[in-house]
Amino acid sequence: MSSLLKNTLLTSVKKLTFNAEDVGWHLIKVSARVKSEKQRGKDKTDDEELMVRIDNKIFPKLGTKQALFNSPASFNGGEQHNTDKTIYFLIQLEEGEHIIMLEPQHGAEVIEVSYEHMHVSDNQIELPLNKQAEDRDRTSWITFVLVDTTLQSCTLEASLFWHWFDGDDIKVAINEKVIKDPTVHTHKDWLFTARPILDILGRTQERTIYADLPKKPLHYIELFADKTPIIIKASFNISDNLASDAIQKYTDTKYGGRNYNQFDQIIQEPVSFWNEFFSKQTYPPTEPLGPNLIKAIVYRESILGYFPNEDIIDVMQVWDAENPAQDTILGKSPANEFVNENQYQHMSYSYPENKVPPQVKTPEESIFWGVRFLYHKAQEFTGAGENGLNSPYGRIWVSWEEAVRRYNANPELKEEYIEEVFSIYRNGIDAKGITLWSSTETE
Repeated sequence: MSSLLKNTLLTSVKKLTFNAEDVGWHLIKVSARVKSEKQRGKDKTDDEELMVRIDNKIFPKLGTKQALFNSPASFNGGEQHNTDKTIYFLIQLEEGEHIIMLEPQHGAEVIEVSYEHMHVSDNQIELPLNKQAEDRDRTSWITFVLVDTTLQSCTLEASLFWHWFDGDDIKVAINEKVIKDPTVHTHKDWLFTARPILDILGRTQERTIYADLPKKPLHYIELFADKTPIIIKASFNISDNLASDAIQKYTDTKYGGRNYNQFDQIIQEPVSFWNEFFSKQTYPPTEPLGPNLIKAIVYRESILGYFPNEDIIDVMQVWDAENPAQDTILGKSPANEFVNENQYQHMSYSYPENKVPPQVKTPEESIFWGVRFLYHKAQEFTGAGENGLNSPYGRIWVSWEEAVRRYNANPELKEEYIEEVFSIYRNGIDAKGITLWSSTETE
């Protein structure tokens, strides 16, 4: 990276200029320390802060235009307590001169300001970082600022160690929403955690977060650190083709009073849960499951809860005694899945404690287990040896279209089933030719 400023104490506004030789994505890095009011001195009543502007762009808290100093893209002494923080701005620039303005309140120690032109391949921005946190106690550490773009997914790789009586941890927030780990029951807010004994010598962990955020002026990815973790690299998928975009609204055009959008939130939650669960495993799916595909299946299975009557519970038809899904979920039928390269197990290994034993007494439970059963149908367990039951084990993911085909238990209806589900999913038209939605509709 080309350095513009290093190791400088600021007490007034600093203007930095640089020349972008090529049009396209650029990375602007700003690292600094700022003090809390107590660290400034006994008679001080305010924290140090530092705000950054790039050309005419400001970076406020989301949903505001005024809160610049307390933004994830600023430096706040009350949060940092004089530990280092780095902000990485990913921004598209025109060729020519550009300006970075550093605006301190009371003062700031600027560690470095630098920039470089970024190479983007297949809508993927990769940042090799290899950056270790200064020893700290759960404070803001790194912010990635994505300007005027989508964010389909974010992959972070980190190395964590267990120290005496405590371990390295990293919390992640996207657009100020903390990303929780659905597989743990303690430290849920900390996506990366070191464990006693297991991580004494250190261990590399990787997490992929499916954000599926549409194009906005700003997206913030924040990392908070405890102790001294190392962030090895970060990558961002900024494709406009969002696999799990906002759920499509269906319109009742024939039967007055039906609410075809009644399960939208109920669909979103298990889809996000299982996407997150499988994204953290070895050999994760290449494409996350989209909630609109589940909505199309629920429509095909139960007309979104209105067939055969208006109070149907099993809206994804997973708990019918004649349906093999129920026995599979309950462990009465074989359902081995890859867990890691040394282990395979019945799919029940993944069940959350608050969902055991599995049951379907509400539409929410039908959709939860329907999504899990579809994920089971989307993967194939592999192993060494003639019978495939020797390690190392592996996993192969089939397409979601093939998974939906396997989801339907009636061999005589498979192709008809696939045709209707994907006609609803892609075109918004059911088997009777009823238009449920169109690309020109708005909420």
